[in-house]
Amino acid sequence: MRKRLTERGIVFDVVATPEDIPSDQQLLDNDILIPFAGSETKTINSPIALRGADKVQPRMPPSVGQHSDEVLEEVGFDAATIAQMRAAGAIG
Repeated sequence: MRKRLTERGIVFDVVATPEDIPSDQQLLDNDILIPFAGSETKTINSPIALRGADKVQPRMPPSVGQHSDEVLEEVGFDAATIAQMRAAGAIG
């Protein structure tokens, strides 16, 4: 379709879908989409730049429940109680 419109000199633009975003060349060329550290997965770059400070490459967020044990231990639960909660399905 693009080729036909272009060949006929018709001015048009394509409406992008969310699936188009990871491969949008303009977003990639302007460093708007950048990879997480150690990953192929991309995220939106921070628009904030501070003079004299280098930007830090974004890191992947923790997975759901990744730090549950540590948080529960910090608030006073022992390993046996945490294991019981996990067995009961209260935490993942």
